[in-house]
Amino acid sequence: MEFTLPDCTQVGVRLDLDPWEEERLLLSVARDGRQGLERFSAEYGERHTGDDFGERLRQYRERLDEQAARVLEDRRHNLDREAEEQVMERTRALEEFRGQRPHIMADTERVEIIDLEGLLVGDDLLALVRDRPPLTRWERFQSLLLRIRLALRRLLDGFLNLFLDRCLYPFLDRVRGGPSRRGGRRNIARKPRHAPHGRGRLSLTLMGGRMKYSIGASVTDLLARPDFRKRVLSELRDRGAGAEGSLDPAALEDMTEELLRQHMEANLRKELRRNREEEEERAREHERKEKTLREGFHREGQKIERLHQRELEELRKRLGERMRDPVKDLVERHLMELGFIERDGERVIPTTALLERFADLIFHRELAALPDTGTRTGHSDLTLGIYEKARMRSVYEESRMDIVSSLVNARINHPRDRHIEAGDIIVHREESALSTHVVIMVDLSSSMEENRRLEAAKRTVMALYRAVKRKRERDRIDIIGFETRVSLMDLMAVWNAEPRGFTNIGGALRNARLLFEDSKADVKMAYLITDGLPEAYTDSEGREVAGEVAVCLDHALKEAGMLNAHLTMILLEPGEERYIEA
Repeated sequence: MEFTLPDCTQVGVRLDLDPWEEERLLLSVARDGRQGLERFSAEYGERHTGDDFGERLRQYRERLDEQAARVLEDRRHNLDREAEEQVMERTRALEEFRGQRPHIMADTERVEIIDLEGLLVGDDLLALVRDRPPLTRWERFQSLLLRIRLALRRLLDGFLNLFLDRCLYPFLDRVRGGPSRRGGRRNIARKPRHAPHGRGRLSLTLMGGRMKYSIGASVTDLLARPDFRKRVLSELRDRGAGAEGSLDPAALEDMTEELLRQHMEANLRKELRRNREEEEERAREHERKEKTLREGFHREGQKIERLHQRELEELRKRLGERMRDPVKDLVERHLMELGFIERDGERVIPTTALLERFADLIFHRELAALPDTGTRTGHSDLTLGIYEKARMRSVYEESRMDIVSSLVNARINHPRDRHIEAGDIIVHREESALSTHVVIMVDLSSSMEENRRLEAAKRTVMALYRAVKRKRERDRIDIIGFETRVSLMDLMAVWNAEPRGFTNIGGALRNARLLFEDSKADVKMAYLITDGLPEAYTDSEGREVAGEVAVCLDHALKEAGMLNAHLTMILLEPGEERYIEA
């Protein structure tokens, strides 16, 4: 979770640390990290409550309070806007999904898109119409006889109707002396409902006249087929329409056409009902998905709201902490500007620059404690080369600062800030013709935990590191930490090391020898910091082995004899005469 805290750099509040306070701050942070920083901040605030810094600190608190309120309000406004945009986006997505709901059509609309050819499939009678094979010769002959018979029947009916209308009924009218009642007479001739049979194709009117469909075959040709005729007569008998002999050909054709229409309409209704059920099921499924989507949007909105509330609470907490202890914030800002600490979330991490400055302080303290020795910071009696102007590489070079060039750099880099930062400093650097390679070996075994030996060893490493770097920054320094295992380390790793394992002096000397073999330095020096006899060694295959003291001591003496460098040993409370003699 990231948010922007207010920046109060324009208030003009800066820490005015004297050299003593600067030293205490660096020592506290290097030793105790965040706890040391908080302790120093509390003490500094108490000491400067009533002076000019206290007044500027009060103004700083007021400005910080105003900016914190503005930051909190801006963040709340941004979160509300984001929530509103998300609600609009979810609403738009829901409306789009609703617009995709399947449309349930009425039967009148559905009939227009039904595949009527498909209705012929699955029905025994209509399948005979759809899959009819070509007529055989006998079937064509029977169809011809049937057509002739129907033609003669229609011709006979026509003559009979003509005779009745022109001769018989007029004669009866004259005999009775008046017009006869014709409303009750039977019209003997049958008038076809469609084009003459056998000439056109069968056209069916379905669903109350809303749809017309042509089967593509005449009823006469269909009835000429034995299987179709047999199927029709069987269904007509089941319906009580009479046997085949009781039906004349015209009546059979009419009844067959009606039978086909009924089959088509039954299949059509069945298809309409099936399509409607499928559409209704799709609509119900769409409604279920819409409900699930709506519930998901609701849960997502609640989750986002909880996250926003949590972020606001966290921001309010951070701002409250900063306003409760602004001195600590100023101290952190001061150390970060100097490049001495970095922030990783809530953690404050010391940098290598801080440890280098810490090493410088330790070196000067140890140097001042020596008898008949002055603390000549940055001064060297040995001049081996010439000086050049260049940017500062290490805090050790601050004593050689070119003030004019550094001030010009600071004005160019940040004209509104009167503070000189590390990147602004220009120093006089000595370019030497000689080069030095120093290897520092420090014991990290479990025995170093007694009597705070490890802390003394760490301070020794810091002092040695500073003693080498104070003269020539380009001189090479390697640090080897050893217990059962041996490894290369930097100042940060040494300062954070914990005691463990056995003492592998032979392995440390072996690694130092390998480093010197690859070095082209003119001067090679080795320092060994330990508290006792070796308890482990590194065999020829590079494996660390814990063994007897005599065997381990032999390996250490062998490696020491092969070391092509000046070796200095720093013994911390040695208790073994054999080790001192060796």
